[in-house]
Amino acid sequence: MSMNSAQARVMLFAAIVCASTAAPLVKAVPGESPLFLGAWRLGLAGVVLSLLSGRRGVFFSLDLWRVSALPGLFLALHFAAWFASLEMTSVAASTTLVATTPLFAALLAPFLLGERTSGRQWLGVFVGMLGSAWIAGIHGAAARSAFGGSRQWMGDALALLAALAASLYLIIGRRLRSRVPLSGYFAAVCLWGGLFLTTAALLAGVTLGPVSEPPRGVGLWMVVVALALVPQVGGHGLLNAAMRRLPAQQAQLALLGEPLLSSLWVVLFFDQWPSPGFYPGGAMVLLGLALGVHKARHSTS
Repeated sequence: MSMNSAQARVMLFAAIVCASTAAPLVKAVPGESPLFLGAWRLGLAGVVLSLLSGRRGVFFSLDLWRVSALPGLFLALHFAAWFASLEMTSVAASTTLVATTPLFAALLAPFLLGERTSGRQWLGVFVGMLGSAWIAGIHGAAARSAFGGSRQWMGDALALLAALAASLYLIIGRRLRSRVPLSGYFAAVCLWGGLFLTTAALLAGVTLGPVSEPPRGVGLWMVVVALALVPQVGGHGLLNAAMRRLPAQQAQLALLGEPLLSSLWVVLFFDQWPSPGFYPGGAMVLLGLALGVHKARHSTS
């Protein structure tokens, strides 16, 4: 295995850890608008990445903004749908359904990227998705019952929409971003996504600044900053970097580990322990990860 491949796997692991903090952070501010949280998350992240970029001259390139507009739209859709999902269903159900991203990638990558989905990858996807379904159905059943039937199903559907949008964001970005520097591309995508969500919030009548009803205190703004810096700059930034060396569906397969880590964060932050039904599903997710990463190790060496 080459040094580049090894570095990509380290970055992928760090990306999963950072990304897994998003759901607990959103659950820490219940009732807040998904458009508000998404617009601030992407807008702040875009500003931070722009300041950190060592090639600021690239932002004057029209090609950069053309390349990043469509991925930015899908990224905005991903967050709007997923944050809304977290208000309608449990963290376990929402994060495991969002983790179906690699299934969409496996279906779309051959057409959009010309990448072949191997039999071992399909097996890893199947086992991992089976584990995700087990976690969402068994571990999340008690939690979902508190949300009500139709509302819970809407939350699950929004999580699947978020997964599809995330897959398109990553796949289309992988195809286009080779034309521009990675740091400039990712900053521009976040700024586009923030602009799309800001526009949607204004059209929906959502206030993006401080308001008294409901109160937006220091805790909310700390969550907003954390969402921008940890899961967005850290998680998505490292994921995009790792995908420069890893095929789209194989890199996204590793994101099946996010529901496991998100559940652990929920235990630490909210003292909500998984039910016994969580553990068989978790084992299946890890097995799916092992199958997919093993294949990726041989194909990228």
